[in-house]
Amino acid sequence: MVGQIFIYCFRNFFQRRGHKGYIHSSLLMLVIMIMLIVLLPFFDYHFIVVTLAFFAAIQSDTFQRLRGFSYATIMMTGNVKNAPRLLIEGLVQRDRELVVRGFLLFLIIFSFVIGVGISTYFTQFVKKSALVPLIIPLSYINYVLFKEEHNVIDVVKSKIRKVK
Repeated sequence: MVGQIFIYCFRNFFQRRGHKGYIHSSLLMLVIMIMLIVLLPFFDYHFIVVTLAFFAAIQSDTFQRLRGFSYATIMMTGNVKNAPRLLIEGLVQRDRELVVRGFLLFLIIFSFVIGVGISTYFTQFVKKSALVPLIIPLSYINYVLFKEEHNVIDVVKSKIRKVK
């Protein structure tokens, strides 16, 4: 609950100033993960669990849509239900958009399963340090989001120049 309230206020702060909230939320997730990794040796597992719950609240509120349709990032139940339904409906109705949505949900589920497997493996051997490899995908996500934001800004600037 605290995480949801915080991220709502955080995102609105940036959106009122004309920024996309998800970019800053994603960057916040990266900062939280780096801080957690740095502080790992000084805290017990309770601190890690609470921080990861806060992280999950930010993640679930930040990443809610993929190419225009809803999906869940931290709970797969809805995705598992919707993926085959969308795929079958798309194939039966010959609707390419539904097939793509179903396929994307299957990719999300597959990514989740791979992540769980990798996390389980790392946790067994390196304990608290299993969070360290998360910096790589989080950094990549932030890179892609910032690149996307700058491309959008460049396109808007070029259109403004054409209008003038």
